[in-house]
Amino acid sequence: MVAAYGCGRQQEALRGYAALRRRLGRELGADPGEPLARIHRLILDGAPVRELLSSPEAGPAAPRTLPRHAERLVGREEELSAIVRAATAPWAGAPPPGAGAGAAGTGTGAGTVPAPRTAADTLAFAAAPGPGAGRGAVIALQAVSGMAGVGKSLLACHAARRLAPYFPDGQLHLHLRAHLPGLRPLTAREALTSLLRDLGVPPTDIPDDLAALTGRWRTLIGSRRAVIVLDDAVDAQQLEPLLPGASPSLVIVTSRRRITGIPGLVPVRLGVLPPQDAIALFRGLAGEERTRHTGEVLDLVRLSGYLPLAIELAASRLASRPSWTTGHLLSRITRSASRLGEFRDGDRAVAVTFDVSYRTLPEAEQELFRLLGLRFGADCDAYAAAALAGVGVDRAERALEHLLDAHLLQEPAPDRFTLHDLLAEYARELVAADPAPVRERAVRRLVDFYVQASHAADRTVFPRRLRPGLTRPPSAVPVPDWDGPSAARRWYAAERAGLVAAERHCREHGRDREAALLADSLAGFLIEEGAATEAQEMHRAAARHWQAAGDPRARTHSLVELATALSSRAGYEDALRIHEQALSGARELGDTAVGTEVVHRIGVVLWHLGRLPEALERQREVLALRLRAGDPVQVARCRNNLGITHLYLGDFEDAQEYFDAALAAFGAAGETHESARVLNNLSELNERTGNLAAARDFLHRAVDLFVESGSGSELAIARVNLAGTMTSPAELHTMVDLYQESLGTFRRLGDQRNVSITLQKMGCAMHAAGEYRVASHHHLRALDVARGIGAAHEEMQALYGLGLAEAGLGRTGAAVVHLTAAVEAAERAGAAREAARARAALSGLTARAGDAADAAGAADRPRECPA
Repeated sequence: MVAAYGCGRQQEALRGYAALRRRLGRELGADPGEPLARIHRLILDGAPVRELLSSPEAGPAAPRTLPRHAERLVGREEELSAIVRAATAPWAGAPPPGAGAGAAGTGTGAGTVPAPRTAADTLAFAAAPGPGAGRGAVIALQAVSGMAGVGKSLLACHAARRLAPYFPDGQLHLHLRAHLPGLRPLTAREALTSLLRDLGVPPTDIPDDLAALTGRWRTLIGSRRAVIVLDDAVDAQQLEPLLPGASPSLVIVTSRRRITGIPGLVPVRLGVLPPQDAIALFRGLAGEERTRHTGEVLDLVRLSGYLPLAIELAASRLASRPSWTTGHLLSRITRSASRLGEFRDGDRAVAVTFDVSYRTLPEAEQELFRLLGLRFGADCDAYAAAALAGVGVDRAERALEHLLDAHLLQEPAPDRFTLHDLLAEYARELVAADPAPVRERAVRRLVDFYVQASHAADRTVFPRRLRPGLTRPPSAVPVPDWDGPSAARRWYAAERAGLVAAERHCREHGRDREAALLADSLAGFLIEEGAATEAQEMHRAAARHWQAAGDPRARTHSLVELATALSSRAGYEDALRIHEQALSGARELGDTAVGTEVVHRIGVVLWHLGRLPEALERQREVLALRLRAGDPVQVARCRNNLGITHLYLGDFEDAQEYFDAALAAFGAAGETHESARVLNNLSELNERTGNLAAARDFLHRAVDLFVESGSGSELAIARVNLAGTMTSPAELHTMVDLYQESLGTFRRLGDQRNVSITLQKMGCAMHAAGEYRVASHHHLRALDVARGIGAAHEEMQALYGLGLAEAGLGRTGAAVVHLTAAVEAAERAGAAREAARARAALSGLTARAGDAADAAGAADRPRECPA
């Protein structure tokens, strides 16, 4: 009977009992005894096989050794669900062991499991192992943040309790002591002895030999359904003897290190808490009455890095001090010389927890962790880490991987490494204790690497940019081997914060030459990214340095880049003044190439100022010089600018000719980025001539190229112009979305000129939808911005749009004032077509706003608003 039942043949076992009962009655006139009747009842109840083999006397109670956690679990439902999914994968859809027919809802047999009653019970029910399961699922809880204090043990124990009804043979917890201060980790022999004692094995029956211990453990657990939490594991070597083998039990492992080498191990990555869960945890510990100021609580959990341990300590500290408020605690943390030191409560402290993890590292990894506290940006790559540590890139990569495994480092993007805020504070405190010469050498190595790498990136991304030909200090670390401009541009973008901080550090610590070298190498990228404010500061300092150093060539180049940065922030008059200084310097040096480039940029500034005839004259001068030099790409740059000037002068045929020639030349040279700029300009030309289909096609092509190779600023410009090819009100929502997204980019970059242009276009779209009041508001804001930066084109366009909007609102007097001002602004700029258009609207203005709008010439279409 037992053998048949153990093989899953319940009906055969029951037939055997019936046959035996009949034979006993026939031959002996007796019924089966209690032991046999008991087995029969257990078979009917679907009990586990082991219960058929055991004696009827009550055995020891199932062990329950999970620690008591006073903390409630906040959030983490996603992670709990992940544990359940991992546990159910091998037996999905099968009923829990022992849940025979009719068992659900009755649960009277020894092996039955009560039917789920709540959502939590349902999750646990799904986690029960199915028939034929081999080794139980091994679930490793690994924190994405890679750090202590994230709540691994708490989550594991809560998961074990949630699963308890479906693992009735015990919930075992064993702390493996990988990171307990003052204690060494448990050996496999010590751990197995503890587990056997928990299962009720007398001390005299516990073997001494490791193999015998392992065998006894796996035999005892092999037929049990238990949850086993192996907490704070060192590595796979420590864990391997403790795994139950072929058993229906569930094993949950927690570790600060990434566990590898165990087949079937499923990681559940545990990160810091989301802000709302962090606030809920803080309030749950400190009390709702003490935490009514949500803004202060949010600041506290933010300063805690959303780390559960830090939040718990801060909240407990507040709760234990009745006179404190959240504002007082916030003040202590923000003003403290050691923010990390404020996260403590009694003998518990975040720093102590970090210190235990740090002390387990080999010396070389400890050194790299400390030195990462000196990095300039929020994150870095293996090359920068190698420079800090003074080692090869391969060795640095291995050390970084070990720090990731130890959960002391994060990898927020491929091959980019960073520290959690509190771990970064900890690293800074550690490295501050190193000798000053050690710190200085590490920083010098990193600066030297940045100088060389940024120079290489500059030459890759901007191969035609004029440079002063300066020597640079060698770097012990090679620069990355980029496969082209796009890869180098991505490196620039990833390292931007670090590069800018490195330049500032050099200026503030007497390394002016290195600061000036970095400024030169960052010039093109920062302007492309709209970071002109940072660029201005750098180039002013660089120009002063080169003048003091007696290097007029380098100073001239710095002046050119300073003027360009000023121009990109609409500082046009200052830009003209600095360009004239640079032009004088180039002529004194006899440097024709630099002189031609300066004249080229002066023409651009004059265009921005609305001095179109002067701009045209300078650009024609440059074209003649470029043609003599014979560089087709530089000739194309000049033709593109000439096309823009003719466009704004209303000479559309000449603009088309120049744009076509520039696009062909850039295409032949493989200049994708420059081609995108010309396509953007061709779109504007076609929009102004009424060919919206062609305008939209050009812009789609430009957007595709800018996504591949352009800057965020230029991509935003293309999107604004794309919205301008749409029809309002039919496509108003899409237009507004594009405008708002781009407006956010321009404001973030401080690009006031394009802020004005975007507001002007938004006003046009609203005008076409009949929303004259909103249109007037946008045009007025655009006008304020344009006048604030002296942008003549944008001023005349805003005045024209504002005049039409006022006419639409029936405010004839205001409309006349604005349209008259638009005519005057256009005449000052030499923009004859713009002046004629404003005059036409003005002359057609009558007492009725509707007549004014009609006379304006299709003023209800956004394409009529200048780009």
